[in-house]
Amino acid sequence: MEANNRTNVFYSPEGNPEVWEKKPKGYLTEAEWKAAHPEPEPESPTLDEARAIKFAEISQIYREYDTTGTIMTSAGYPLQTGMEHCVKLDGAIRFAEMTKQTVIYITDAKDVTHYAVPLEMGKKILIEQMGAALTAHTKKQGLRAQVEAAETVEEINAIEIVF
Repeated sequence: MEANNRTNVFYSPEGNPEVWEKKPKGYLTEAEWKAAHPEPEPESPTLDEARAIKFAEISQIYREYDTTGTIMTSAGYPLQTGMEHCVKLDGAIRFAEMTKQTVIYITDAKDVTHYAVPLEMGKKILIEQMGAALTAHTKKQGLRAQVEAAETVEEINAIEIVF
């Protein structure tokens, strides 16, 4: 007798997948099993859970922006706006002032170094850079306030996080 190489998977009444040549009585095909046992709908988060999720999203996106966000300064240099970058430029300006230098160098967001930038221009650029960082932080706090004020999960989910 020649063996039949055609086998199929059928689900037992307990839901165990088993391989059979023909469907045994009481067993279901995969499609029949899935139709009879649909995946449960994910539970909607509570209002507090939705707030926690949105706060985490805001923090993550803000951290990414703080690391990679840039502005085009009035001097024509694209600079990162994160606090770390502001601190570096501020430090360079303070060092120049303490050592009586009149120029500084600035490395921009494209990793291009600009030499002999007048100290006063560096100060103006720092104000622009810090202003952008403050604007982003203010936006983050505003988003957090919107989440706090939301009264439904749907309102929270509708809050768009853009920096």
